[in-house]
Amino acid sequence: MYHSEEEFIKSYNEIALQADIRKATVSDTFNAKSKSGPNSTTVILIIEAMGYNVSEFANQYDLVTSSDVENFKIAAKK
Repeated sequence: MYHSEEEFIKSYNEIALQADIRKATVSDTFNAKSKSGPNSTTVILIIEAMGYNVSEFANQYDLVTSSDVENFKIAAKK
């Protein structure tokens, strides 16, 4: 299922509200701040709050290239 730009939930706060979890949990998950990593329930709640089901998210994840990751890292440092 394709989601338009407007349909994406962009901020940690909006994701947290949609998933009914703490904003800090969303932030920690996206920023890999948990030593043990997020639990699977948290990951599923975040994925669904972003408008995907797990299968759709996996399909999008598979499209990410090493080049995409490097470009993201460069942009994040700015």
